[in-house]
Parts: sequence; structure tokens; C-alpha cells
Amino acid sequence: NGSSFNHLVGNTSTDNSERGFFTTFSNDNILTRNTARSNNTVGFVLNHSTDNTLERNKSIDNSLGFNTRFSSGNLLVKNQAEKNLTRGFLLFNASANTLELNRARDNALEGFFVVTESFPGSAGDNIFTRNKSQKNDDLGFRDDSLGTGTTGTGNIYTNNKCIANSAGGSAPDGLCSPQ
Repeated sequence: NGSSFNHLVGNTSTDNSERGFFTTFSNDNILTRNTARSNNTVGFVLNHSTDNTLERNKSIDNSLGFNTRFSSGNLLVKNQAEKNLTRGFLLFNASANTLELNRARDNALEGFFVVTESFPGSAGDNIFTRNKSQKNDDLGFRDDSLGTGTTGTGNIYTNNKCIANSAGGSAPDGLCSPQ
């Protein structure tokens, strides 16, 4: 808890009873080319953390791939979430994060999900650019925030792709193409 200015490169976290990689109240960390596999809850967690970079990490066969909770100003780029038991990427009451060139594939629910469950409207100003959601068992993208962003959400979506997701492209429509 509260660890900052660390650089984790090339680590593997496998078969833990809870999380693979977990930061809470942590800032300015860089996680690059790490793999979280078969952990009981989440592969990667940013909890109440700001200004962290997650790049080229893989979350495979965890309960949830990447979970950004109550966190802001983080950059997630070129990460992969595959075959997780729920979602690939979850932003829970998170704001001002950038997700670019990430892939969510073969997850049991949505590839990307923005939820404002505890504080409606609190997840906003996140930017999703050129992410790909493919063959997930639910939607490619789901966003329940409200605001002046893309299709009435509180977030901006640009050039995201949805391919062969079981429940369709996105809710609301227009967060990815094709629908």
C-alpha cells in the first residue's frame, strides 16, 4: 500500500488466492510486460491510484483481467485480457484514465466495462482509443456513465473495434465499430 515510483518488468504472477498485481494508494509506478495467470480474483488492480502506466501486460484466465477502481490519470496501453471469467477491463468509479491499443478477447462477460455503481456519474473523462474487443461472451464495450462524451456517456471513445462479441458491439451504441 502506498508504494510509488516503482518499475516492475517481466514478472509472472500465477495461481494466487486473490490478485496477481495490486496497487492501492500508489502513484507513478510503471508495470511493463508482466503476466497475471490463473489468479482467483483479478490479474491487475489499480485501487485509489494515480499516474501509473501499465504497458504490454497480459491477464489470462483470472476472474477479472484489469480493474481500475477509484483511480485517475492512469495510462493503460497495449495490454491484453484473455479468457478471464468475467470482464477484460473494468473501470469502477474511475476518471481521467487513458486506455489505448488494448485487447480484450474471449472473456466471459464484456471486453470493456465502465460502471458508476456506487456514485452514478462519477466515472468520466476516460479516453478509449483504438482498443479491440473480440469474441467476448457479452458486449464488446458497456458504459453506464452519463455526460457529454461519446453517445451521452461521460467518456470519449475513438476508433475502437468490436468483432464477434456474443451480445453485440456496445451499449450504448457507437462506442465501437462495427456494432
